[in-house]
Amino acid sequence: MNYFESRSDYGQYRTQTFSDHFPDFETWQTKIGGMLTIPYLDATLHPGIPSPETIYTLLMAEYKNSHVLSSDPTRFVLKCAALMYQYAPEYQREMEIQDKLRNMTQDELMSGAEIIANEAMHPAKTVDVSAHEKITTINGQRTSWTQKDKATAYAELYALLDADITTRFVARFRRLFLVNVTPNEPLFYPEIETET
Repeated sequence: MNYFESRSDYGQYRTQTFSDHFPDFETWQTKIGGMLTIPYLDATLHPGIPSPETIYTLLMAEYKNSHVLSSDPTRFVLKCAALMYQYAPEYQREMEIQDKLRNMTQDELMSGAEIIANEAMHPAKTVDVSAHEKITTINGQRTSWTQKDKATAYAELYALLDADITTRFVARFRRLFLVNVTPNEPLFYPEIETET
């Protein structure tokens, strides 16, 4: 029996592909969700934020026919679950922030800081400045507002927008897949001579 015949469980390849492990979203949700004791994404965020199904679709688009690095199916699923647990909440939060930035109005972008200065000539009580206590009664108040010009406001928005958040998140899973161009070839290891 030759090498390829002995690997009939995965055809002529050493390991399965991403789509072999997770052929559909329901399988992904069952395997990944079943290994995590808490939800790896916040389902209460509005629909514009990546859902578990969206993340599955992104990973399928990138790794559908990629062969996994490990020949142990359980280990691969555990690694996927660990990466989801570690990075998915942060990714979801970053996307939520980007969504809010994109939806800011011109007035919101141009508004600056509001500075409030209170004066208390005869406070009703003494306060401990070292403990950062605040006086609850005041004699007077001065306020000022700042406003940005349009160019500055949009320049700051442009600097904050990030189109590569999803690319970075999806790339975190690349370490779980084979990177050689011939995943169907057997691996050969050099023999190590030992002294007897």
